Amino acid sequence: MKVKVVCMSVIVFLAAGLCRVAAAGEAAEAVDLTKPDPAKAAEELQIKALIEKLGAADTVQREDAEKSLAAFGAAAGPLLKAAVTSPLPEISARAKRLVGRLAGVGVRVNSYSDILPADAVFFLEFADTQGSLKRLNQTPIGRFWETPPMRKTIQGHRKDMLPTELQVLDAMQALSKIATGRTALTVAGPETIQPEEIDPPIVYLLESNNPQAAEAQVRQIFVGMGDPIKSKRVNKQFTIEEQANANTHFSQDRIVHALTERAIDSILDSLLKPPAKTLSPVLADLRAQRPNADCIWRLSSAGFKNFVDALQIIDQEQLDTLAAAGFIEGSSIDGAVTFNADGAEELTRLQLGGGAKNKGVLGILQRLNPVTPAAGPQASDMMPYQAAMVVTINADVSNNSAELAASLTALDKFFGKIDPVAPVPDAEKLNDPTKKPDGGLSPAAQALDAGGGKIGVAPKDPKAKPKEPERTTPHIERLEKSGIQLDKLLAQAQGPMCVALFPEQVDVSRVSQANAVNPPADPDHVPMSVVFAMCVKDSAPLEEQLAKALRGVKLAHKKLDMNGGTLYIDADTDEDDSPAFWVSGHYFAYGTSRDVLELASAAMLNAKGNQRIDARPEFRKHAAQRDPAALVDVFADSTLFLDMPYKMAQLGWQEQLNPWPDYAIAAQFLKDNFIHLSVKQIPGGLQIT
Repeated sequence: MKVKVVCMSVIVFLAAGLCRVAAAGEAAEAVDLTKPDPAKAAEELQIKALIEKLGAADTVQREDAEKSLAAFGAAAGPLLKAAVTSPLPEISARAKRLVGRLAGVGVRVNSYSDILPADAVFFLEFADTQGSLKRLNQTPIGRFWETPPMRKTIQGHRKDMLPTELQVLDAMQALSKIATGRTALTVAGPETIQPEEIDPPIVYLLESNNPQAAEAQVRQIFVGMGDPIKSKRVNKQFTIEEQANANTHFSQDRIVHALTERAIDSILDSLLKPPAKTLSPVLADLRAQRPNADCIWRLSSAGFKNFVDALQIIDQEQLDTLAAAGFIEGSSIDGAVTFNADGAEELTRLQLGGGAKNKGVLGILQRLNPVTPAAGPQASDMMPYQAAMVVTINADVSNNSAELAASLTALDKFFGKIDPVAPVPDAEKLNDPTKKPDGGLSPAAQALDAGGGKIGVAPKDPKAKPKEPERTTPHIERLEKSGIQLDKLLAQAQGPMCVALFPEQVDVSRVSQANAVNPPADPDHVPMSVVFAMCVKDSAPLEEQLAKALRGVKLAHKKLDMNGGTLYIDADTDEDDSPAFWVSGHYFAYGTSRDVLELASAAMLNAKGNQRIDARPEFRKHAAQRDPAALVDVFADSTLFLDMPYKMAQLGWQEQLNPWPDYAIAAQFLKDNFIHLSVKQIPGGLQIT
């Protein structure tokens, strides 16, 4: 293609020149095409000299010559092919490697989305790896990583690593410094699945302007992982090196590494001839909105079922959970991330399949209308100053309460326990009147058998499916056992609803105690207290349900006065960590603990020391910039909100003799930084900024 373009430009240029000469009435000078081109001759001499240097005694000279020959590209091809037969082994080997690399370049790409099919399952790409790493290092997490306490932790961790683990780590660190072009992680599509393979068809692509050094580091990683190159094969013009568990192709432009044979063949074929419909047009609008993005990514539901059937990447339960959330067949999510000194900015677009038939939570959310807060009581009145995160749901849930409640219940099932199905006794093993105690047939049964019949046994339906186990709906059931029906609660909603999150303190000093209770033994439990607040049209029906709710023959709740309202708390206990409800006029709130409900109810009074969240200047600034079309809006204090997840990670990662830095070290980089998130509708889905 490059040669054709050059030839066409020369033809156009010469034609324009001849036309100009003819118009001026001048005779065109004849061109001697047999005369050698001095520039081309000089280039050939350079290439020949460099090929000679491939056999130099000095290793540095050999490598420099190889780099220079690679820079000539296709122009060096014919002479390099001739050099493959050189009697000098070093020249022959390096020439052969260069020929293979130059032949394996394939098409030049602006992005690997240029060669992936439009329905690719997964795509993630850094356009400028070195630039992105530099910007990442300037973010709070990058600056924290370079602090002396963190460096000390890393050095301590290195001392406990095996030599092979260190080899892999060092090679990866070195590789990150020479990954100068694009890096990408992809799963092309379900057609690349190899059912007989345990591994999914994941492909890694890496570009470097120092391919020899990059190749050397990649080979070090393979050796350290105990999976070095074992054999080679050729696919069209590409040489593929095979390992026990992967395949790799080294070219002058890039390194392609895949977990399966079919995956690497698919990518390399696409480098020669991209599919008719590629991923690039699908991502064009996203790139236009974020032209300076460090990273572009996309996940599509296309082929999820194929991966489930092949027992790869995703299982049936995860697929069902996604469907309950609304991410069904025909859905996709893509995003663009940009690093900056404060952290990161991200634009995410969620396209949902199924249209109005999508009954998942997200499918319903993208069909709701934003509500305009009216004068009077607001759910935000109950959002306390101390909240680490406040989520505002600004949608007309009351007009869609039944559908929304059903979708939330369906999703909640996947967080519950499985109720086993009682085994159905085999009818043939019950009291069968046709069988004698010794196991033989009675005379009556023998007579019926002769006529082809049986007595007292219902025939089995060969098409009958076994009854599936049922799941609990832990959150919804807990709510309904308290007397509140979710659909009726949502139907009472007036204006926006709010959720306040309070991360609990995690005592990392207990890491060495076998009987530690903080965090809980349940690894799925996140130590987080929550307040859900809403204003209701009429609180009387809700209070009546709470007052009459029974646990067996006993009342489920006892009533207590709290901050001008009524607290409904478990009748058997009123401990601080007990979940409870609080009602006052049009205000209604549920909290996972009495403590946080006390904060919420005090915020409603807005007294000094117990102000609302809008007393914070940062929140007021956020609210002033809020998109009025947003269905969901999030504000969080980074320092407060990230305390708990940092300490949970600390518990999981640190060694007893090598503790991670205290959170205060990380918190200094988060001070005065805040999380802002907005969700609004776009045609066919949602956009998250």
